[in-house]
Amino acid sequence: MKVPEVTACTTSELEYIKAKYRYLNHGECNVSLRATLEGLVKHTTDISVEKLKRADKTLLSVQESMRATNANLTLARARLKQIHAELEKANCGSALPTVKIK
Repeated sequence: MKVPEVTACTTSELEYIKAKYRYLNHGECNVSLRATLEGLVKHTTDISVEKLKRADKTLLSVQESMRATNANLTLARARLKQIHAELEKANCGSALPTVKIK
């Protein structure tokens, strides 16, 4: 018997399948049904693992991007402070009256 395709399974559905599987394991059970349930549980678990791996990779990528952006902002802020100081030295502070550097 072929295992049906499953794209996603909620936690409660997975728990139901596991409970049904445990119940069937304690008594007489159709071998084909047991194999189907085992396949379904494995398939669902594999899908969950793959989704978690993808989410983890995405999170790591976003974190790295945020670190790079933060580094670029830090460099830009330092450069703006340097430019501001040079303008003050040259008595050109009024040239950029709206620029505020924190």
